[in-house]
Amino acid sequence: MKRRQCDIDLTAHGRQKARKQDPLVGIGRHFARTIDAFTLPGVVINYGLGWLDSHEPQSSFMKEENRMWDAFKALQKLALTLMDDILDSNEEDSTSMLNTLAKHLKDGQSKARSDDTSGLKAAVVDWVHEIDNKAPRVACNSKHGRGFNHPVYGHLLCPAVLDWDDTEVQASLLTGTAKVDGTFVNGTYWANFIYEGKYDKELPWIGLLRGPLLVKGYKHVFTLPSSVDKDDGDSSATHSGNAQINGMTSVTPASIAYVAVQIYFALCARQTFDTRSQALDLIGLYNSILDYFEDPEEAEEVEGLLAWWNR
Repeated sequence: MKRRQCDIDLTAHGRQKARKQDPLVGIGRHFARTIDAFTLPGVVINYGLGWLDSHEPQSSFMKEENRMWDAFKALQKLALTLMDDILDSNEEDSTSMLNTLAKHLKDGQSKARSDDTSGLKAAVVDWVHEIDNKAPRVACNSKHGRGFNHPVYGHLLCPAVLDWDDTEVQASLLTGTAKVDGTFVNGTYWANFIYEGKYDKELPWIGLLRGPLLVKGYKHVFTLPSSVDKDDGDSSATHSGNAQINGMTSVTPASIAYVAVQIYFALCARQTFDTRSQALDLIGLYNSILDYFEDPEEAEEVEGLLAWWNR
């Protein structure tokens, strides 16, 4: 098959890298992609250890606290033996082990985000070109020309509740002054690329988190770049690549949120993956997707959505 302009064959390199990397760094990578993309692992560990002897019901804690606890429990499963050793050791040894664990996990978390950002920056160019091959094509290795300056990238990034065809909306998005119901647009106003098909304000759950770019990005991250265009109905990414390496047999809400953030960044014109930037609300998007999955009122829709991803 002829390779497209932005195709990058990372298969052999990725497998070799996975074999050579420190196991804890590998866990850190998986932690970023499937458990928590932004909270430092050391913070999660310290918080979880402080909870171990708590007799308070989980329902009595705030949403953010419960997420940290859930992340800690998931991390325990990934590094069970090491966590047991830490708990069984004396204070001095446990502190040293915790510091080492936190450092390696953080390295893995950072490397996963960096690798996926780089890979998707190139890959998304071909995917957008497939949507409209008459629109200006941007460079694979540059952010120049992306974002709201581009007719297709701008539409994909435009909050679904706004009308991209309205020139005033386009202008306000370019200048960062766009508002929804009096509130400046941020990551919680989900962009068009999140949806499969056209957003329907009367039926806002239709197509939600099923967008074609989201599915392609998920396969790119968790299966292999070469699997993206395989029309096999499989979006759960369980055959090979990062998913298989880590024994991943189903999607997690955090993994969907992670890929959404990566696609969001790949489409935009911003040069740096800066979580503190108000103009690029990566954490707002990430947390809002997790909020949706955790909302009891959306339980039925969420069940159907996860079944769709795992089909």
